[in-house]
Amino acid sequence: MIACCIDAARFAARRGASPPLWGVRRVFRPVSAGILILLLTGCGTGYPGLQRIVEPNRPIHGRGFSVLPPAGENWRMKKASDWAVVFYWIDGQAFEGPGDSPAGSRRTFYVAALALDAPPEMGSSTDAFRLFVDDFASRPDPAGRFRNLSVKSGPTTLRGTPCVLVEAVQEDQGSPNYPPGDVLEMETRSYFCRHPGATTLIVSLAASERRPKGMPSGVDESLRRAAQDFFDSLRLTEVR
Repeated sequence: MIACCIDAARFAARRGASPPLWGVRRVFRPVSAGILILLLTGCGTGYPGLQRIVEPNRPIHGRGFSVLPPAGENWRMKKASDWAVVFYWIDGQAFEGPGDSPAGSRRTFYVAALALDAPPEMGSSTDAFRLFVDDFASRPDPAGRFRNLSVKSGPTTLRGTPCVLVEAVQEDQGSPNYPPGDVLEMETRSYFCRHPGATTLIVSLAASERRPKGMPSGVDESLRRAAQDFFDSLRLTEVR
């Protein structure tokens, strides 16, 4: 499930991994889904490095995949490296340039694509892959910031590729982008797909809303369509 104060390169070094791509054994197994969300959704108080989407019809390429950016003025992109790209939609936030921050916005929504190395011992077994994703999605956050409220998963396909779909609701009790003591609620829909041309590679797509607990969801039909169009834009490409 995809979704900080952790700088990507420093986190990788502490875990013994080498940026820009971490193996699943080095990301999924030692940490929870909540930590992975932090790696995707920004650092500290703000989201530096956001870029305007200049060419909405131009695919963004990552390791073994490409996706199309969502269309619309409220969307901004952050491409960390070959392994991850995130597109943010911020409620009530005016954007003026690449250094814009959604800090202070009461609701955020993002879609993201991520490539991860699968553990070799998982092999080609579909059952082992599903159990692996189920375990990751339901694992408690050891730091205590994120608490799973509900997690559902099951087999599905995305553009003909076998995947596991995870739908989760979590509490976030420590975001630096909100006043101290604020409790947030996150609803995330994630696909985890085995790359058919590289069984050691997992490609994950996610859509997630984060908002103060008790605030009604702001995900309307236009955002649901944007997320579905993003999912449908996935192309699995040759892994070099």
